Amino acid sequence: MSKSKRITVRVQSPEGTKRVEIGQLDSTKLLYEKVHDAFDLTGFGFALFRTRDRKDELISSRSHTVNQSKLAHGDMIYLAPINGTLFHPKEPSSSVGGETLHKGSSVEEVFEGKSTSSQLPSSQKEDEVDLQLWKMDGKIQRQRDRKLCRHGPNGCCVHCSPLEPFDEVYLKEQNVKHMSFHAYLRKLTAGVDRGKFVALENISCRIKAGCKDHPPWPKGICSKCQPNAITLNRQVYRHVDNVMFENPHLVEQFLNYWRTTGHQRIGFLFGKYEIHSDVPLGIRATVAAIYEPPQGRSV
Repeated sequence: MSKSKRITVRVQSPEGTKRVEIGQLDSTKLLYEKVHDAFDLTGFGFALFRTRDRKDELISSRSHTVNQSKLAHGDMIYLAPINGTLFHPKEPSSSVGGETLHKGSSVEEVFEGKSTSSQLPSSQKEDEVDLQLWKMDGKIQRQRDRKLCRHGPNGCCVHCSPLEPFDEVYLKEQNVKHMSFHAYLRKLTAGVDRGKFVALENISCRIKAGCKDHPPWPKGICSKCQPNAITLNRQVYRHVDNVMFENPHLVEQFLNYWRTTGHQRIGFLFGKYEIHSDVPLGIRATVAAIYEPPQGRSV
């Protein structure tokens, strides 16, 4: 029997992306075991899917091979925990994933809890505005230029074809400093490969434990156990493009304390997310109330 060809598959989860090497003739059950070891999990409470929307599940089977699952070298598969939480050795196995999803989680990072039988309801849900924007085309429509366009009213050329929502020239002309979050996602998934080779790594700055060449940190450190160097870059997108208050009295009352005393306070904004039409695929936060929790005064 010929030797099984080895391939590398990328596995994306809510906690980052890992690479798993496996043979094409190996079973999908072995693939589950390798993913389990790669993420250092304590159980098999997860499922693997071919697509991000979890419609094409990879079933764990002893008889079904990786090649039969049509997995190729460099493919991305998606890991979804059953109950919304991935369990690690230091985490209690009785904990249950919460139902809160903070604004700012990207579509790539949102994996709703689902069982391997694809029957249990998810424990996490995306915001409605994210679902609406993901279904939208996002193209910026342009009118036919009478001077540059040489075609009829039903034609289209480079001077009047729709622009991508992340087009830098258009954003600069409209005085938009940062593209929207969904426009950034479209940029990642644009091109011929449709974002197939985009890697979203879960960066860790922790010192690797167990190095025997020197005393443990902080008494010693070496190139083997120190974290990789990180270069800070300015974020090119923003999660919320506009904030609007339903009533100006809300923010005036909140700021009045600072105006009269000079002391700062914090408040939680309550409202809803809506589509912001002034920015391509933008999001507007409409604030309906401000809750100020108990807090001490600065001296």
